[in-house]
Amino acid sequence: MNVTLRDSVPVGHAHQQRLEVARQLVSLILDRHGGTVAAIVIFGTTAIEQDGPYSDLDMTVVTDIDLGGESKCYPCQGLQINLDYQTVAESLEEAREPHAGGCWLTCLPLYDPRGVVAQFQEAFEGIARDECDRAFVTLLRDDLATGIGKIRNAIVAQDRAALLRSLQHFGEQMCRALCILNGSHAVTGTARLRDETKTLRLLPPQFAERIDMVLGTTPATEQAMYDAAEDLWASMIQIARERGLTWEAPHLLP
Repeated sequence: MNVTLRDSVPVGHAHQQRLEVARQLVSLILDRHGGTVAAIVIFGTTAIEQDGPYSDLDMTVVTDIDLGGESKCYPCQGLQINLDYQTVAESLEEAREPHAGGCWLTCLPLYDPRGVVAQFQEAFEGIARDECDRAFVTLLRDDLATGIGKIRNAIVAQDRAALLRSLQHFGEQMCRALCILNGSHAVTGTARLRDETKTLRLLPPQFAERIDMVLGTTPATEQAMYDAAEDLWASMIQIARERGLTWEAPHLLP
């Protein structure tokens, strides 16, 4: 793909303009799929009014039957539209996941005649402690194990940009995992996750300082950030062990 740089960029979309495009899409979706649509919602930065001039528009259509094949990404009126179709059952299953269901708390419903969004929010808020434990293990086994691998790969490749990206993602997911383990699964946003995590009593000594280093809140060398990430990874495994939490990949344990 050839990229042409320009001295100026086109004017982007304001929040209200993005909402207007979303409402137009709602009308088109209802005309096409009619009674099978249970809800249409906006997710992401537009839902919480933090969208910028060039933000994508993330919309999900909740249906009674499977129309997943209709999901697509495409440009519309200068916006990048990410349109996802999922069933009521799939949405309810998502809402019951401590590490994924929080999106239903911050979504913006544009069409919800049956009140299904409230049902999804209630399901998320009713998540039990044992479900939080399972979600913690899932994040540890999948996202965090993959994240520490990417950090190590970036060190081997001597790729500073990749290292910083990997550290940021690892730090965010680590904070999310700890908040979920503590039962604070509704916390979202990097700053809130970091602040909530640093208040948890389950943290070992110097854990909070290492969180700040990995997330770049406290200035540090790349070596210090990498060492902090390795220490945090070891601490996360120790926290899991102390609570008797295991997973199907024992080779991940050092």
